[in-house]
Amino acid sequence: MKILVITHDAHNYHAQKKKMRWTRLPYHFASLGHKVFYVTKRQWLLYPLIYLYFLPDSVISAGKIAGLISALHYKFRFLTHL
Repeated sequence: MKILVITHDAHNYHAQKKKMRWTRLPYHFASLGHKVFYVTKRQWLLYPLIYLYFLPDSVISAGKIAGLISALHYKFRFLTHL
């Protein structure tokens, strides 16, 4: 299963010193054998391209603004036909 995780964190899970509950999600899914792509705050503008390249089965957003990005994608999904 392909999972796309959008978060408000500035760094990837492995680069963070403090492990928070939202940042543990990709780690747990990857340990279960899923393919996980982690979209950080620095990559938000590239989200449409990342989505089209990765084509995830599920999108998880952690945070208020990250949730807005995935909600807007859901609203305008007819534009991408995905």
